[in-house]
Amino acid sequence: MKRWEDQGNGRWKLILTDNDTGMIISTFRGTKDEIADKMADSQMHASRRINELRPVNGHGNGRPAPLTDAQRMQTVADLANPSTVEKGITRVLESVVGPVADLRQDREESRAERETRAAVDAAKAFADHTPEWHPSDWNKERLVRYMQTQGLDPTREASYTQAFEDLSAAQLLQARPAEATTTTDEPADEGRNAPTPTPPPTPTRFSTSIRQSDISGSAPRPTTRLKYSREQLANMSAANYKRLLTTDPELSRCVDHYARQDAAAKARKVS
Repeated sequence: MKRWEDQGNGRWKLILTDNDTGMIISTFRGTKDEIADKMADSQMHASRRINELRPVNGHGNGRPAPLTDAQRMQTVADLANPSTVEKGITRVLESVVGPVADLRQDREESRAERETRAAVDAAKAFADHTPEWHPSDWNKERLVRYMQTQGLDPTREASYTQAFEDLSAAQLLQARPAEATTTTDEPADEGRNAPTPTPPPTPTRFSTSIRQSDISGSAPRPTTRLKYSREQLANMSAANYKRLLTTDPELSRCVDHYARQDAAAKARKVS
């Protein structure tokens, strides 16, 4: 049974209860779109766990099984042999908690979920604590792309703040409409305030800083031909990226061009 409760300001509370016992099974909060997303994620996770517990080629179902007498004897022999101690310990462990591979997978999934939640919280905290941040899709794409390039940790609010300050000093972000002095042909749809966080970065971190004093003069009119390919940008070192960001307008133009392509491709997928 489903019961909706209006929380005001477009937010709802959905309570799922068992039809027979009346016990609460799950509770979701948020807008109806957010609740739908959460229910879909919950269903997907449940389906994955069911598939993991199904027998594979008739050999077990991922659940622990008591050791047979033969396995016990083999385990004793393994534990007495220094070269097979790990095998014996693993056999005993799996008889109590299930396959070690499943434990490792569950642990990795749990860590990924925690890191994703931390990244979302960090992005929201940055948006809440930075009133000058203009949450346009253009700015979100550029901020996240810069964090990926610099290897900034998306689970820390300070990473978003650093990226925002660096890009603002280099004048590479859109200003809020009331403050903007120039026009742009980029879309103005804003969506949520917080930038969309990315999974924790794997590349080596680099220290970077871009100051207003490093930027002078006006940028020349760009040509229609792109100077840098996607591959060149992806393989560019942090030192070169920082230097070219303030000295070569073509780098910014290439980054902008690829960001618009990605945004357009993402919009086509959604539609």
